[in-house]
Amino acid sequence: MSSPLLTEHGPRPYPETVAGLQTGERFRIWREHIGLSQRELGERVGWPRQEVSRLEIGPFEPTSKRLQLAVEDGLGITMQRYWGELPGVVATG
Repeated sequence: MSSPLLTEHGPRPYPETVAGLQTGERFRIWREHIGLSQRELGERVGWPRQEVSRLEIGPFEPTSKRLQLAVEDGLGITMQRYWGELPGVVATG
């Protein structure tokens, strides 16, 4: 499986990489980019590894509060960055 983070010329720039992805795919990409296993991320936010897996592959869609907890406390990034809403960048998803 090819990674949406890579091109034949190397890593894609951040905004092009994450804009428009589904929640689970976006979450997995961020988790892998940060270098956490599903278990490690789950431990940071009090979720079992299986819940992280369900978020990434579906059909689990957490409430906005639980997603915010996972993104901000688990991944250590802001929701704005997670969704790709950076200055001059419009998220398509």
